Amino acid sequence: MAYAALLSLKHLLEHTQDHDYQYLILDEKQQIESLLQKLRFLQDFLDHSPQKSSETIDCLESQIRDAAYEAEDIIESHITNRVHEESASKRGDIFTPFCHKLEEVIEEIDSIKKRVEKIKDENDVQDLQARTELSPDSLKQPASRGKSSMVGLDDDIMKIKEWLTGVLSNLETLSVVGMGGIGKTTLTRNVYDDGLSVYHFHIRAWVTISQDYNERELLLGLLDSMKKPTDEVREKSFEQLAEYLYKTLKLKRYLIVLDDMWDTKVWDKVKRSFPNDKNGS
Repeated sequence: MAYAALLSLKHLLEHTQDHDYQYLILDEKQQIESLLQKLRFLQDFLDHSPQKSSETIDCLESQIRDAAYEAEDIIESHITNRVHEESASKRGDIFTPFCHKLEEVIEEIDSIKKRVEKIKDENDVQDLQARTELSPDSLKQPASRGKSSMVGLDDDIMKIKEWLTGVLSNLETLSVVGMGGIGKTTLTRNVYDDGLSVYHFHIRAWVTISQDYNERELLLGLLDSMKKPTDEVREKSFEQLAEYLYKTLKLKRYLIVLDDMWDTKVWDKVKRSFPNDKNGS
């Protein structure tokens, strides 16, 4: 989740740099570039960190994830405020607290970066991995999930990946249908977890739908899959959650999986929460 959080934040920052947003001024651009440099360092660390679990690595990944989500929330909130800001005379009122909040989260990420640097100075990755104890949870990690049962489906996986990450523009839906037990979920999971999907989409979310599903719990499940909602968000009504999810996905390229959906009414009830920004979601 830490890696996904970093990628999501990195995509958002790059998106602000690629477009001529009026809310960006020189000082903010410098802060964003500073933040991007730190994210690249942490991303490289996660790329080369040991696959096995350890208390040190788990703690760092948790801190990286939380800091990335906090930074993303601050920037998204600022973007929303700028988009809705009509009076140029009020821009300074929004700019000042945003800069302070952004600087605070940059300092937090910089502190994490320094701890990572210390670890890398004391131990190379091989030594760190050798000292890592295997945890019960790590035995359950799906490192090779679905590989044994994917014989004959490789072509389907490749076609779906190419379709999802191709030159799509409008919001698209793909139905994976068939008799129970033929490997629909396994196929979809392989595409969802593929490195290309992780890199291509700013946000990915997966929820499995029970036959006695609840629309509100379904939306909370999607939000849980993205990032842990606050207690305040969990208290929201279905309508409020639908709007919150819409705002969360707005301007992002996202991949949403509704697994084990037997009734199209489910889709009809939640589809309005998925914005069509014509960006290949």
